[in-house]
Order: sequence, then C-alpha cells, then structure tokens
Amino acid sequence: MKLRSRQRLVVMRWLASGCAIRKGILRTERHLSTNACTRQAWLASPVGVVLVAFAFMLALARCDGDTSADPHRDFLVDVSGERFVMRTTDPDTIRQAVAILSGAENRFPIGPLLRGDGGFNAPWSWHIDPDEVRLTEVAVEVCDGRPSYVEENLDDFLMPGVGYCPWSGRIVGER
Repeated sequence: MKLRSRQRLVVMRWLASGCAIRKGILRTERHLSTNACTRQAWLASPVGVVLVAFAFMLALARCDGDTSADPHRDFLVDVSGERFVMRTTDPDTIRQAVAILSGAENRFPIGPLLRGDGGFNAPWSWHIDPDEVRLTEVAVEVCDGRPSYVEENLDDFLMPGVGYCPWSGRIVGER
C-alpha cells in the first residue's frame, strides 16, 4: 500500500507516540483520527513538546526558592568621615560599585531619598531608593551634602527632583 506524503507524516507522528507499537498495527489517516491513542499523541507533536517544555521551565522557575523580586547588594559609602549604606537592585549599578571597590572607576551615588532607614541605613532616618540609585561622575550642587546635613534638612532632600548626591561620597566596602 502506497501512502501519500500527508498520510506518511501522520503515521510517523503516530509511530513516534508509541501508539502503533502498543496496538501492533498501522492504520490510515482516516482510522488514526478516531484512535484514542492518537488523540493523546499530540504530546509527541512539535507543538506538544514545546508546550510541555514550557510548562516544565515555568514550574522550575517558580521553585527556585527566591521569593524576592530583585536581588540587592549593600555598599558602604564614606562622605567626609560620615558613612551611610547604599542598597541597590540595579545590575549595572552593582557592577559599577564592584568596579569602584577594585579601583577601576571613581563615581558617587545619586538618587531620590525615602523616609526611614529602610532596614539597612541606621542610624539615619532616610535611605536612597534602592531601585533608583545610580552611580555618576557629575551632579548639580543642590543634592550634595554630608549624611548629617541630610538628616538635619531631610524635607529639602525629599522634594521632587532633588534627591541625594554626595560629591565626596566614595564606596569603601560592601556589607
């Protein structure tokens, strides 16, 4: 019996599914569509394989145990003898901060302030927004100051568009 190309493709998919081996027979395309084993053979099709692989990867991604949305790193910043902690979640900022520690770069932090120590910037009653902090080489003077000056004038630094950018701030370590 000669099979047309479409029939050969259906038979090859059916064979790949293992149904033909269990049944011990080959059937034409018309019979294959009514075979219960063939209705489940979609898993062996390219679309079925992709869907199963995607579901498996999605399940693995949810089982990694990391419940935080973004990993973060904490860096110790010295500003004229006073120190504060800069937390960042941005991968580029993390890379630059590590480069600064190795002496490859010379930048200072800049970013908007938030009230409270954020759980990492004690004893100060403020912290730089971890999602927005960046490292820069230049900034306007209005956001410059020592941490104690920021503490005394916190409302001024919390104004929109101001933030904090200690020109003499240098990353001196990682916590």
